[in-house]
Amino acid sequence: QKIKEAKTRKNIELFSKHLDKMTLKFQLKAGENKKLFGSVTSQMISEEIEKQGYSLDKKEIILEEPLKEIGNHYVQINLGEDLKPKVKIKIKAE
Repeated sequence: QKIKEAKTRKNIELFSKHLDKMTLKFQLKAGENKKLFGSVTSQMISEEIEKQGYSLDKKEIILEEPLKEIGNHYVQINLGEDLKPKVKIKIKAE
């Protein structure tokens, strides 16, 4: 059991390092003042991470409210075990 837990812990730490280096890019329609007509949600972030080959529940993404402005944002991921990597989100206008 301990070996399994150690392997899981190591996998989570590796995953955390990958997330820290990850940059997700989104392109949405935007109006004036860099405001988006839509927003980037935790569901969208989760799906984009899955496209990179990783499984992540949207509930693990710490997002107080959807991202509604063009620019660079950092979103924290809660992997438990005191691991909270940050994923860089780049939002550009269409």
